[in-house]
This record gives sequence, structure tokens and C-alpha cells, in this order.
Amino acid sequence: MNIPIHVGIPSYNNAIDLKRLLGELSQQKFASITVLDDASTDDTQSMLSSFPDVKCIRSEVNLGTVGANNLMLRNMPESGFILFIDSDMMLETKNIPEALSLFISQHPNIGAGVGKIINQKGEATRWNYNYDLNPLRSLFAFLTYHPAVIFKNVPGLGAFLRIKSLLFTMHLADDDPKKIDWGIEAFFFVRVDLFKDLQGFDSRFKRFHEGPDLFLQIRKRGFETWFTPSIVARDIDQHTGTTWERRCHWWRSYIIYFWKNPSRLLMYRVPRP
Repeated sequence: MNIPIHVGIPSYNNAIDLKRLLGELSQQKFASITVLDDASTDDTQSMLSSFPDVKCIRSEVNLGTVGANNLMLRNMPESGFILFIDSDMMLETKNIPEALSLFISQHPNIGAGVGKIINQKGEATRWNYNYDLNPLRSLFAFLTYHPAVIFKNVPGLGAFLRIKSLLFTMHLADDDPKKIDWGIEAFFFVRVDLFKDLQGFDSRFKRFHEGPDLFLQIRKRGFETWFTPSIVARDIDQHTGTTWERRCHWWRSYIIYFWKNPSRLLMYRVPRP
């Protein structure tokens, strides 16, 4: 089944990485490629002129990741899937449209999912995909994950700690396709019609926790959310904003998430969506 795969890229003052990414994307058979220039002050606009097949939407004010993705949504076709990719990504998979279309056709109830994200060392990103957010689970994940990594090569003990850690984090799970509760927004795909029906991300989130919230709303609609390692991207990790700005945004969005979804404060909600 040939499912249209559209690409959406939010970008702010990252012309160099964006140019490399567009060069990689243009070699693959995507239905369309759209860039949201989030009020960049570098040479993003002039650089984009060398990619005539790429649609550019420019915001006159900086919207942040959530606002940028929502603005792109209004300019997307009605069918198919959108693959959102951060501009500081490099593609490792050379046939993403074909691989993703095949995966979606094998899981007809899929609403959204994430590909595999690796860091500059080639290691899987820890928070690529996971269980529902929960403060207590996050604490237990921290307490069990690090011992599992430290003692992973110790016979018996390493396996025991890994199994214990998997109760709270998926990062040490086998690298196979699996249903997940949520995935981070740097490299994820979602049904266009479903995303539009949900009116995109909740605009109260600016740059963190919009992914867990979106995936939760999708699962509440009866759709599945998946991790697929058949598509892989490398994160160059070019963050914008100072460390303190990012921390403030993180805690603000964390509070909003649980204010909006208080049932997630329970570690295991029955029935889970």
C-alpha cells in the first residue's frame, strides 16, 4: 500500500543543519516537504531558495516547536501521514517513505509513532519512547536504569537489573517494533486527519511534553501508538535557548501536563487507554 508520507520541519536559526537535512530528504520519495521558518534571523530564507520543491511557511514571530508544528498542520493535505523532523537531525535510513508506508499498512489502527533516534555516538536516545509520564515512575526509572547500565555485563545481576528497570523505562528493551505510550517529538509521525481533528498539539505546551499529551489523546481516541526501528535519524542536538530557559519551559509544561491529565498521577491507571 502506497501511503502518502509528508514531511514537516520546524526550524529556527539553523540554516546550516536544515540545508543538509533538506539535501537528504530530497533524495527520497516523500509526498511533500514543508519547512516552517520560525522567524529566523539567519540566512534560512535565502538558503531555501535553492530547494524550489520545498514549501516554506514563514512565521513573523517566534512560535516555538508547538506553534510551528500547528501552523504547518493548517497547510498540509487531508490524507496520509506527517513525519515531523527537527532541523538538527541527520537521516540514517535511505528509504523512509517506503519503510514507513509498509509499517503503517501492517498496523492499520496506528495513529502515531516514533522512529529510532540515535545520538552522535550512535547510541539510542534514552527518552526516544517510553511509558506514560508519572512522577513516581520517573523516580523509579532513574533509580533502576543507572544500576542496570553500570552492571549490565555482570552475569546474573545485569539481567536481573535490566528486567527490573523495564518496569519503569523502555530504553533497555529489545530493539523491536512495539506499542508505546509516547515518544518524543523530534522524529515522529502522525495521521494527518487525526492530527487535524485534535487541532494539533495543545498550544499551552511551548516546547516540552506536547508529545506525551498528544499520544495520550490519540490513544484515548482508540488508536495505537508505536515505536518502529525501521526508520532511523541521528540527533545532532543543537538546542536553542539557554539551559535555564529550557528548564523553566520543562517544569512549566510538566505542571500543565498533570493539570490537564490528573489521572496520569497514578502510576498504573486501569484501564489504560
